[in-house]
Amino acid sequence: CAEGYFGQPSLPGGSCQPCQCNDNLDFSIPGSCDSFSGSCLICKPGTTGRYCELCADGYFGDAVDAKNCQPCHCNANGSFSEVCHAQTGQCECKPNVQGRQCDECKPTMWWDPEKRFCVSCGCNPIGSVTAQCDITGRCVCKSGFVGKQCNLSRQVHRQKEQPQRAQPVLGSPQRWGVSSSSGCPRGAYRPAAPPETFGLQSARGCIPCNCNSFGSKSFDCEESGQCWCQPGVTGKKCDRCAHGYFNFQEGGCTDLIFAFFEKVQWIGMFALFIYHIIARKTKNPLKRNKAGACDCSHLGNNCDPKTGRCICPPNTIGEKCSKCVPNTWGHSITTGC
Repeated sequence: CAEGYFGQPSLPGGSCQPCQCNDNLDFSIPGSCDSFSGSCLICKPGTTGRYCELCADGYFGDAVDAKNCQPCHCNANGSFSEVCHAQTGQCECKPNVQGRQCDECKPTMWWDPEKRFCVSCGCNPIGSVTAQCDITGRCVCKSGFVGKQCNLSRQVHRQKEQPQRAQPVLGSPQRWGVSSSSGCPRGAYRPAAPPETFGLQSARGCIPCNCNSFGSKSFDCEESGQCWCQPGVTGKKCDRCAHGYFNFQEGGCTDLIFAFFEKVQWIGMFALFIYHIIARKTKNPLKRNKAGACDCSHLGNNCDPKTGRCICPPNTIGEKCSKCVPNTWGHSITTGC
């Protein structure tokens, strides 16, 4: 029988019949249907079964009529498995978690990134407006109460709290993320409130952090608007190299001295060899000028006190150290080539 058909035409009365795979089979793939039994062997992605009549594990929907099998997308942090209900798509949620994809904490719960599960808000019923807290676990306090759970009286606790900076949950949807203690969404901050407000939120709106994507560790920032910079990077937005660093790129800047010693191990030896050869062949060494300084092309005008020859920076040659040795570039009067 041809591809997409099955049967035994060689027997008396035998014939070839179409494979019944609910249109969930690609007949252009050789061997996708068993030529003797008619079993569907290679179903389209997301479907399974002898006749490709079911949604595969990790998918849900209707494989026969609607043909809409789609991934479950169960949240890895909030569900027990990647497999969901074959018809409804409901994932199997862990305790205190809800939602079809198990990506939300139940009311009066919040996601603790350190414990990696939903924990109770624990809002003080006397000092809090409601039992619900925000995604950092901070409750909404009544007038006269402060603290993360509104369990402190303002009369005896007049200093602003300094909550620890929470960390985002890697590999999870945005709703698992963490906002700042000011109530602003991630990537924004609220200007600090005046001291007389005792730590209550400022009436000003949230301001975007606008952290540089290359120079910052995340798009979050401190309550002052200062972004979290990569090594060797500075600036409120982490948008430039700090002093002594160069090569601004994703992940931070390169230490100038470290990069120099790392890259000139063998080039430096070769440059030193060339320098000695040229030095030996130089018959008219440079003389000091009337002011007593050498006429060299580098910062400091360092030269040999006996011969008057310039003491060249790394990877530079010439009577005045004004040229780069072969295979080097970027002449600088301070660092050489």
